[in-house]
Amino acid sequence: MVVAWLLTGCGNTPAPSRVTKMVPEWYTAQSLTHESYEIIGYGEGMTPGEAKARARSDIAKTLETTVSSRLTARTHVEDNEVSHLAELELSEESAEILSDLILVQIQENAGRYYVALKFDNLPLDEKIFRRFPHILKEVDDKLLHTSPLLQKLKKHYGYFPKLHLYSQEGRYYFIEGDTTSYVPQSELPALFPAVHSSAVSIEAPTLLREGASYTVKLQAKTSGYLNYLQVFETGETVLLLANEKVEKGITLTFPDPEKFDGLEAELPENKAQSRDLHIVLLCPDKADFSLFDSMRESQNADYHSFLLGTLYDVSTGCEAATTTMQIVQK
Repeated sequence: MVVAWLLTGCGNTPAPSRVTKMVPEWYTAQSLTHESYEIIGYGEGMTPGEAKARARSDIAKTLETTVSSRLTARTHVEDNEVSHLAELELSEESAEILSDLILVQIQENAGRYYVALKFDNLPLDEKIFRRFPHILKEVDDKLLHTSPLLQKLKKHYGYFPKLHLYSQEGRYYFIEGDTTSYVPQSELPALFPAVHSSAVSIEAPTLLREGASYTVKLQAKTSGYLNYLQVFETGETVLLLANEKVEKGITLTFPDPEKFDGLEAELPENKAQSRDLHIVLLCPDKADFSLFDSMRESQNADYHSFLLGTLYDVSTGCEAATTTMQIVQK
């Protein structure tokens, strides 16, 4: 190739290389039209997967820049250990949200693929509103409606939107038709309902240090079937008590103090703090919790039931009360 260039180059301007001609103009310019809140990433490769991976990496660089600027402000007021944990958490968050990318453009030229991906850099409620601009009204009362996120969405739409919450491989999504919107793990507490009931109540500590033992008081003010579940900030839904037949006015201490010292406050790995949801349901009939993992006695047990949406469906027709518990490092 070098010899050919020398032979044909004498007295003439060299022709543009084939590679330059084959690269799409939109990819070379990297200036696709987009909104101010959108981050566009570009990538190329021998396969669509390779090109998309490089486009994700391109977006990640922008996200990590945002993370670094947030950390700079924190390191002045926190000790090295907490700052290190904060950096790890934010870095994981940046990687996690890259699953919520939208394919803007893909083109194949001469065996190479060129891709542009888009990330909506918006708060979750605004992202949902833009992803689902025209959505049906939810006519039924749902436990989810009392959550901070749904309260914000009601202000956007003027009513509660009919969204389905589902999980896949430990990640939560809202779905309507063919459109989905990923719910970052850091945003899950915005889906935790805050509700009280005249028929059932729950009493639990609101702030604990990691490793502390605690008990929970459940009171049924009418007869029915009592259920107690915990939703970790990481998204797992765990069953502690299922379909316990109770009479009006009974108060249960969980776990039974004659058999156990209590529940242990645990933090997810590499987390400096977490906020978990505790929910009690008093149902007129037995409810089906067969899909939910039961609480295990072993420390740091792995749970695989990411069923927050299912929990809200199962709770229909039941009286509910919730409380949140914040757990911090020792």
